[in-house]
Amino acid sequence: MKNMEKIKIVWVLMISALLFSCGGGSDSKPADQVDKLIKSIEKGEYDAAIDCLAMEGKTLTDEEKNKLNAMLGMTKGVIDSKKGITSSEVIEETISEDGNTATVKIKYVYGNGDEDNSEYNLVKEDGAWKVKMQ
Repeated sequence: MKNMEKIKIVWVLMISALLFSCGGGSDSKPADQVDKLIKSIEKGEYDAAIDCLAMEGKTLTDEEKNKLNAMLGMTKGVIDSKKGITSSEVIEETISEDGNTATVKIKYVYGNGDEDNSEYNLVKEDGAWKVKMQ
């Protein structure tokens, strides 16, 4: 019986991961998408992080993907050098009147005590929020 409960838990977790992956639904908030991006980078899951980015209908070449992976790796290196993100707080989330663009300001606190305020611009692509590369 215990094995059956474990199997159910695993299935629930797998389904949850699929439902809340970076593609997000149309009801997700812009700040949620930023959170997914940063958590993917922290884990070194660069393909998942790239899925959170606005591509504006463009397909990345292998060379572009390699460059983007390198940039994401550098970002992970900075986060790691500060002993990871211990907390984050959404300072402001502003969605445009037409509902197609948004700005999110987040305060990060790192394991070494450093704090950082970051601003992200987002756009809706195929009904899902995506973080614009800056």
